[in-house]
Amino acid sequence: MRGDRRSPGNAAGPHIVSRSSNGIRGHAPVPHGTERGAGRLAHCAVLVGALLLVGCPPAESAPPRPCVLLLTIDRFANLADPEVDVPHLDALRAQGVEFEDAVAASPDLRANCAAILTGLHPTNSGCHTLFQPVSAASWTMAERCYEQDVWTGAVVAVAPMANALGLEQGFEEYDGQLYDGPDQVVPIARSWLADRAVSDGGFLMWLHLGGETLGPVDRAVGALRAALDENGLAARTTIVLAGTRGLVTTGDLAMSVPLVIHHPDTSPAVRSERVGLIDIAPTALELLIGHPGEGHDATSLVGPILGLPADHHAVATEIDLGEVRIAYCRGWRSTRRIGQDPVPLLPPADPPRDVENALRVALGAAPLPEIEAEPEPASD
Repeated sequence: MRGDRRSPGNAAGPHIVSRSSNGIRGHAPVPHGTERGAGRLAHCAVLVGALLLVGCPPAESAPPRPCVLLLTIDRFANLADPEVDVPHLDALRAQGVEFEDAVAASPDLRANCAAILTGLHPTNSGCHTLFQPVSAASWTMAERCYEQDVWTGAVVAVAPMANALGLEQGFEEYDGQLYDGPDQVVPIARSWLADRAVSDGGFLMWLHLGGETLGPVDRAVGALRAALDENGLAARTTIVLAGTRGLVTTGDLAMSVPLVIHHPDTSPAVRSERVGLIDIAPTALELLIGHPGEGHDATSLVGPILGLPADHHAVATEIDLGEVRIAYCRGWRSTRRIGQDPVPLLPPADPPRDVENALRVALGAAPLPEIEAEPEPASD
């Protein structure tokens, strides 16, 4: 049994951050072993009972579980560079689903990584800047996976994430050592992929590749896809490639980021609906454990990935200015002064209901109450 929600850590080297051993958030681990332990004991009882039945045919083995390879890069709104040949990135975009209107949760790299892992806006995850930890109340998708026996590992080879401050929550291995670019990250990931190939279990692997220049990122993407093929994992692995630095490139002040998702059963497509980095967590969870989880500010993108109509939802971008936080959504802006207004101050023109809700949630206020359906008139 794996114990509690905190990362079990690994003694393989000093660069592996252990949640349970270093207490980064300053308090003791919160045990969740009771629920999981009870379920595991019940499972064992059933298994023992089945083994005692004589003459029963052997049960069919379960199919291999799905996997997710999450690649994040320090990149703004595009994956193209006229001066650099990027054949592997071009192939990933051509073979996957590219969301051309994806927006960041924040202009900050760490805040966006926290949004990706938790499915929460910065106000709700607690992480706005490079030095703020993820709130102890926030669950990461790695924790959800860990509870469902999905292996989790991360290599984040840049300074802002070396001091994890909650980003490592739920990862069995979290490598925060500083490396000299993606070329040094790939061998670690290849080793991990080789280890995963001997099992039918699923995995969530997060690699932050830097990305100020696209050439090394392109080589890394090619090497990682080759490793998936070599280890027989490509047919059950979804690749998510996302940028982590927002840039205002739209008329409504949203901060654009690149987002490409390649699923083994995907038909290539370019999707125009607006989505957010916060949507990655419920998407990965639905792929890995069969449901998107609860408590997110986000919506799963599994439907759009598989070519289905998207659930329409508004996505907000938030900027932290210290005492004041500002959220933007489809041209509307909402502000909140910390510690004073429990509800965001809306601009004079009333926004659509879904936009107002997105602004409220982004700034930590309660969403609007549900509208009750009017009863149908009684038939004569």
